[in-house]
Amino acid sequence: MEFSLPEFPATPIGQAAFVSAALAVVFGLLYLCIPQSMGRLTGLQSARNGAIGELRPAGGFLAGFAIATLLLDQPVLYAALGLALGLGAFGRLLSLMSDQAVGLVNIVMLIVQALMAGALATRLPEAFAEAGAFLWPTEFLAQLSAYAYAGMAGVGLVIMFMPRVSAHIAGLAFLREAGHGPIRSAGGVILAIGLLGIYVAGLTESLYVAQLFLAMGMVAALGLSLVGRVAALAINRGNYLYSLIFLTFSLLEAAAFASGFAGMI
Repeated sequence: MEFSLPEFPATPIGQAAFVSAALAVVFGLLYLCIPQSMGRLTGLQSARNGAIGELRPAGGFLAGFAIATLLLDQPVLYAALGLALGLGAFGRLLSLMSDQAVGLVNIVMLIVQALMAGALATRLPEAFAEAGAFLWPTEFLAQLSAYAYAGMAGVGLVIMFMPRVSAHIAGLAFLREAGHGPIRSAGGVILAIGLLGIYVAGLTESLYVAQLFLAMGMVAALGLSLVGRVAALAINRGNYLYSLIFLTFSLLEAAAFASGFAGMI
């Protein structure tokens, strides 16, 4: 297992997936580094002091997972990122239909996410070509990872289908033309990775390597998300209770995934 600069693939399909993962890194870093500007662009703003800083850990999560995807070059990570962006695009589509949010940015982001998801999903058959029967894990560390993925999926489900409540809890407000698209999309990303993680955790016997690398991707994602959370606390002053609760949640999730892949090495 090598940590080196990623090589550009030789095939068009591989190149499309590589470029999509690289774009995910760029988008994630933009949210991490300039949340106020990205909030104005995507239609989010603070409803209480410091709430726009919530975009920092969200961007860190996306960037961290995409960086792991490029560096580790594993089909399961490309597939997970593709499914995440695909369900995120569905969240935006849901917003267009139910929230009547027909703003230009929402439509453009829907198209971009859908194209990126399609390119990344080309690695899906390769990732699960040797998948066996799904069985709930029996070993403690594998169970711990499965429950951590289930917790993520639950959070994503709430964010995606209860965006108004989720935004209120986070202290965010929407611009009318954006609707709930950004929130639903973020929920879709978390929900997809959580559900896929549960599935992979149940295939540990047949997809041992996939489980290992997916856990490593999650640690990278949550690690950079924690950097964003700390930056939000330091720079975007306010929203302290919410940030501290999710800081604790992210630490526990990262510890669960880290112990899981440490036990498999």
